Parts: sequence; structure tokens; C-alpha cells
Amino acid sequence: MIALTIAFWKPPLLENFDFIEPVNGIPAYARVVLVDLTQVSQTQATSFEVYLDEIEQKQFKKIAVDAKRHAFVVCRFVAKQLIGMFFGLDPLTLNFQYAARGKPYAAVDGVEFNISHSGDFALIGVSRHPIGVDIEKMKPTRDFNGLAEAVLSADEKAWVFERDTMQRFYQLWTLKEARLKCDGEGISGYFPAATFDADKGWGYDGYEIAGHHDLRALLGEYMCSICFKNI
Repeated sequence: MIALTIAFWKPPLLENFDFIEPVNGIPAYARVVLVDLTQVSQTQATSFEVYLDEIEQKQFKKIAVDAKRHAFVVCRFVAKQLIGMFFGLDPLTLNFQYAARGKPYAAVDGVEFNISHSGDFALIGVSRHPIGVDIEKMKPTRDFNGLAEAVLSADEKAWVFERDTMQRFYQLWTLKEARLKCDGEGISGYFPAATFDADKGWGYDGYEIAGHHDLRALLGEYMCSICFKNI
């Protein structure tokens, strides 16, 4: 009789990485983390390159800016580790494919994820429901009047210019981007108008919204929103 030994892959605890901060208040069917890219050394980032699949290796080699190369490899590493941990999969076996409008997805049924990067931070989420995440570094010098005319509804504009214009604009902007990314849509001139609920704030029917605008690591310089499609 031959004894068989079966080795099960055990995902690492992402909390062991000091550049990753779990985001609280997320539904049980999902997990979202904030990544501080400045806390990842070049040596660490280089070691993460083994997690890039063949297509990602080609993309990586085409990136000319060091900061963008750094963000690309770190984000792919964290996304695959997060998927592996949440769904019990080996991250080294994960290959990402791309939808018609460019949204990456894992070639595994039931696995949803999304990545957003701005400045020194990235927001990465995995879920059993369609998910979209967006993080933006806020820029006080932007033309909020012009942007509002292009992307906000009349009700949204009234709310944005009532007070705290920059904060409110980015709250709605990240919400819209997260909604579009949740649906796999790109930014192509279509910005769905949100509705306001006195208890929940701005949102969309058929979607669950998580707005995390007070994460300590963001220091008031960034805004982020997370969107899940109800199924």
C-alpha cells in the first residue's frame, strides 16, 4: 500500500506586510486593502516580479517610468496574494485577462477583483460580487467648475458647491469611477448620476457603496470609494 501525502497551499497573512492596511466596513463577501507604495523597497518589488504572468511581464517591460513600474508589480503582487488568501488559490497560478474595455479579471469563476492607483497609494479589492474601487489624490488647483459641468448632474453640482467643494467633488468622482469599474466600463463620456439618501449618502440603486474618506494613512490628501453590484 502506497501512502500519499497531499500538500495544501497555505496563503500568507497579508497583515504581515507593513505596507498593507486592511480597510474596515467591507461586506463579508469581499476584502479591500490600502497599499502604501512608498513603504515597499526596490528589493521587495523585484522579488514580486515572479508573480507576473507572461502578458504582465510584457506590459511591465514596456513601462518606462520607474514609479509606474514599481506600482505595477506591487499592485499585481498584492492583488494575487489577496485573491489567493480570500479564495484559497495559489497566487503563482493566477493569470489575469482583460475585458473589452480593459478591466482585468481572473480566469477563475466567481473571482472578482479591482485595482486603483494614484500617487503614493493603491486600493485593491477582491470579492464574490462584481467590484469597482477608485482612489484619487486630490488636487486643489483643478478646474472644479469645468469638471462639474462635464461629469455631475444638477443635484450633484448643487451639493458640491454648497461647501467643501474639493472634498465633495472627489467623493462623487471616485464614486462614479468605482461604479463604472464595477460594471467593467471605461471612462468614455458616460458618468451615471448618483442619488442621495439622508442615511446612506450618495449611491446607486442595485449597488452597495463603501466610502472610506477618513483612512488615517490618506492624511486628508486622497479620496476613495468602493462599489459592489448586488447579485
